[in-house]
Amino acid sequence: MQAVSSIGDVLGSAGEPPIIVWRGKEYKVAYPTLATLDRMEKLIARRAMNELKELQGAIPDDQYAVLTDQIQSLIVARHYRVGGQLWAKMVSGPEGILLYLQSYLQEHQPTISEDDIKQMSSEEPRQVQAAIAMVTPHFLALAGVRAGRTPEEIQAIIENWRQKAGLVPSS
Repeated sequence: MQAVSSIGDVLGSAGEPPIIVWRGKEYKVAYPTLATLDRMEKLIARRAMNELKELQGAIPDDQYAVLTDQIQSLIVARHYRVGGQLWAKMVSGPEGILLYLQSYLQEHQPTISEDDIKQMSSEEPRQVQAAIAMVTPHFLALAGVRAGRTPEEIQAIIENWRQKAGLVPSS
């Protein structure tokens, strides 16, 4: 079943953002803009560097040096951006949805931490899923435009995401 387009899908969302109520406080989930997309890309670069740092001392020094060179080369080549290798790895990984949520939430709550987002997702999974379902198609469309995708390719990406996210029954 194909999702029905909303007026926001057609004209762009300028209305009120979805809100997640967590621990008695309202958290606005931003609709995507170039700023949220840019934030997501920087979160991906930061996450890659943090994951690398966690490996220091856990793997042999020579392997760590090679991996460090590889990650730094990918960052210098801007592979943290839409369509890049780091982007693909991070957004398709198990915590990719948390990166999306963090980029959306930090628009209105710039100090919200990754740990806060993990706890929010754990404590309010239905609210988080509903908010993600409302804003992520817009984000994917914006990312698709930035990556030079056609409207048909963007629609296929959005439908694929909805299937994987369990937002529509598989056919």
